[in-house]
Amino acid sequence: MKKRLRDFVDMMQGVNSTRIKNKEAVVLYDQTDFEHDLLEAAMPNENLGKSEKGDFLIKEGDIIINSMKQQATIASSQSVGKTLTMNFLKVDFLNEELDKRFFVYLFNENRQMKRLKEREAQGITSSVQKIPINSLKSLKVPATPLERQKQIGRTYADLLAFRKKQLEVLEQNNKFTLEILERATKMI
Repeated sequence: MKKRLRDFVDMMQGVNSTRIKNKEAVVLYDQTDFEHDLLEAAMPNENLGKSEKGDFLIKEGDIIINSMKQQATIASSQSVGKTLTMNFLKVDFLNEELDKRFFVYLFNENRQMKRLKEREAQGITSSVQKIPINSLKSLKVPATPLERQKQIGRTYADLLAFRKKQLEVLEQNNKFTLEILERATKMI
């Protein structure tokens, strides 16, 4: 029997940034932080149980969902202490039956999960679609043995690390090529 996400996790939406009183003292978690964490392939923390209500501060290894992009990531050390805003969800694991890295793979890459998320998406345009938390919690999770989940999760983390290296090489190639073009332009 397939279980639903609610059997493994709880999710908490971040705070509305307009309700933050002392904005100067708060560093908000944003899209740039999410993109960095996505490439970082950090290790998940081992915490289990629900976060305290109103605990919007990110800890290293927290699992974060970007509700606009419908992607999940693991918070890196660079994101520690930042405040989660309402475009993001913090995922709290209730038990050890679902590997955290496997969850990130499942949420980001698994074709079946992508189809389920597309069915649940709500929005006025195809570029801005959110899935309500209750709908996310009702998504079905394939029955995969825990050891297999851990293997898949490790392999996915390795893939993310490889993607990061590829992007770094591509960035260096772009920089080098643009420098050559710039020098060629000066010669004219």
